[in-house]
Amino acid sequence: MLDEVWDAPALIAQADRLADLIRADGLTGSREFVTMAEFEQSLADRKDFLTRRAEEVRAQLAAWESGLGAGEEP
Repeated sequence: MLDEVWDAPALIAQADRLADLIRADGLTGSREFVTMAEFEQSLADRKDFLTRRAEEVRAQLAAWESGLGAGEEP
């Protein structure tokens, strides 16, 4: 699944396209009280998640396969 479906660059590109639409229109229709700076920080956090997630899942699966529970040290 990670090798065939998870495409971080494509997901990030889509996030950037959506962010461009939001930037162009602003947050005028937002029901949340969010500043553009908070929006940009949240976007950066999500893009970081997209970049790191596949390796984090691989590490968790490797630990599970080796008989260790999540977060346990060898």
